Amino acid sequence: MTKSYSNYLRQRGIEYLDEGGGGYIEASHLFKISVSAVGSWYRKLA
Repeated sequence: MTKSYSNYLRQRGIEYLDEGGGGYIEASHLFKISVSAVGSWYRKLA
């Protein structure tokens, strides 16, 4: 079973995208997480 990401990391990733910091790929490299994780977090807000 995989370990889930912390809520703090999710919040930072979402804020990064909201502030126009870049796209899913840039955020995934910055926070060292998968592109699909970043995308799913952000899409859940929509």
